[in-house]
Parts: sequence; C-alpha cells; structure tokens
Amino acid sequence: PREFSDYDQVLLEDESVNRMKETLELFEEICESYWFIKTPIITFLNKSDLFYDKFKRSPFKNCPVFATYDGPDPPGTTETGTDEAIKYLKNLFLDRDKSSDRSLEIRLTCATNTKNIRKITFRIRKKTTITYKPKLSNTKTRILMMLLTRIHEQEVTYT
Repeated sequence: PREFSDYDQVLLEDESVNRMKETLELFEEICESYWFIKTPIITFLNKSDLFYDKFKRSPFKNCPVFATYDGPDPPGTTETGTDEAIKYLKNLFLDRDKSSDRSLEIRLTCATNTKNIRKITFRIRKKTTITYKPKLSNTKTRILMMLLTRIHEQEVTYT
C-alpha cells in the first residue's frame, strides 16, 4: 500500500500503471482472498496532510482511475471539495469489497499526528475487543490483539 496522495503518479517499475489503480486492485485481491473472506479489514489512507496540499494543485479529473468523479476539483477547491474527494476515494475502496460477512473500515490518517494515531489504535482495539469477542482458539484474533496492545503500550510509553 502507498500513501493516497500518490493518486496522480505512476509506478517506478511500470510507467503505464497508475499507483492508485494498483493499490485499489491489490485491495480488491485481498478482499477476495479465501484467507481473508471473513476477516475484518481496516484500511488506512495515510499522509492526509500531503493529500490536502496536493489536491489543491493536481485535479482528480486528470487521473483515469477517477473517471467517474464529478465533485469539485482544483484550483480554488475549498475544504468541502477536498472532503468530497476523500469520500469518493473511500467509496472506491468500499465498492471493491463484495463480502457481506466482514467489517470494513477506511480511516484517514497522518502518521506524524500522534494524537490521531493513538485515537485510532484505541478505537480499533476497543472495537476488536467488544465486537469480535476474541476466543483463545482464534489465532488471528490473538495476534491482532497482541499487536494492538503493543502499539498502544508504546504510544503511552513514548508520550
């Protein structure tokens, strides 16, 4: 996965492929994978700060991936216009998940904003504990809970 501000760039290894297109295709493959068909998925659209800056300069309409986008585009885009673009982008991910047996969330993040990351990891940990009621026999859930606990402990330790 890449930061979502790469929406107007191509792959280094294949200049004919848009980075966001490849990211969406990879996401769809993961969603359709037998191994993850009932697994809750949380996708982070990281580097939101870069996206907000870039969207003011680089229109969605120039990217073939966003051919159906009909919201406001730069120049002079307001914050509301940027929010519409993010909503559209989130829906591109949500539309690729065909499973009705899974919880899927798309979260906007900025990894350098530690308050934001702390809040998101806390919500994930809380939701995972409450919603999915982990069983000791469920190895995936135990590993996820262990990782989230370690992340949360590190954040508390370093702040």
